Amino acid sequence: MQNKMKPLVAALALAVASSAAMAADDSGVYVLASIGQSKFKDYPPKMSAEDIEDGLLANGDDKDTAWKLQVGYQFNKYFALEGGYFDLGEASQKLSIPDANISGKETYESNGFNLSAVGMLPLGDSGFSLFGKLGVFTAKTKQKLSLVEDGDTYRESLSDRKTGVIYGLGALYNITPQLAIRAEYEIYNKVDPGSKTIDGEKVSGDDSKVNVWSVGLSYRF
Repeated sequence: MQNKMKPLVAALALAVASSAAMAADDSGVYVLASIGQSKFKDYPPKMSAEDIEDGLLANGDDKDTAWKLQVGYQFNKYFALEGGYFDLGEASQKLSIPDANISGKETYESNGFNLSAVGMLPLGDSGFSLFGKLGVFTAKTKQKLSLVEDGDTYRESLSDRKTGVIYGLGALYNITPQLAIRAEYEIYNKVDPGSKTIDGEKVSGDDSKVNVWSVGLSYRF
């Protein structure tokens, strides 16, 4: 009986060892660097009827270069956690009221840190995987205004750090077992420069959702 059990024990031991090896192949620490384009959905804001009546002219740019550096841990081929630093770039608008000899510029920028859970779906043995992500971020957002009127310069700014939700979808391709190329679309649900009191009046900044398309490379150690 003992002789008959030896092959079975050996087969089970081999299966366990193989399973552990496969899990080890699918897990580990990785780093990610990505670059792409951001779009500030709600900035520059639409002009109000009062702005139009005052003769305000605005020329805005809601897109810029965005990038991020992340560190993650892949637990298996289906799940990972990653986090790090991101920069959403800067949106801006040029302002003028020709009849009042006023001109200026306003800028809006945001950057911070995030932590996300990533769920992955490998597409067979093709090397491709689809993934979805959900996480939180904390971002410092600055809104700065500079106006010139009859040679005099007026400057004001708002700045605050807020926490929000980030979610997205993407795909990756494993070039080698360690190196992968990745494309993704992320949504930062709201960034906000906050508010402050100026001359006894509370002034609030413009909050905005930010969408980001990006491509990047990840390397697993």
